[in-house]
Amino acid sequence: METLTIQLPVHLKSLLEDEFEEAGHESLSEYVVAILIEHQQRKNKESLDPILQDPENRKRIEALLVEGLQSEFSEMTDEDWREIRRRALDRLAAKASP
Repeated sequence: METLTIQLPVHLKSLLEDEFEEAGHESLSEYVVAILIEHQQRKNKESLDPILQDPENRKRIEALLVEGLQSEFSEMTDEDWREIRRRALDRLAAKASP
């Protein structure tokens, strides 16, 4: 893991210290990581909400899910996982490109 040093006003530092103890985290650092992960998950959900609210998108997604559930079961191979990773990395690279 990388180290990050930040400066906070006293009241925010106190707030973080109080909150991490209440949340039961082992360290302040662990708590800040948890906050950041939660924030990222919330952003991801918010970015999906408009997609899922569109009735056409929703129908298409539901149809694909039903199709998957009704299809024949097959074990995922190492090659399947490599292909999924490759596609995900390609999509991330495409999003990062202007």
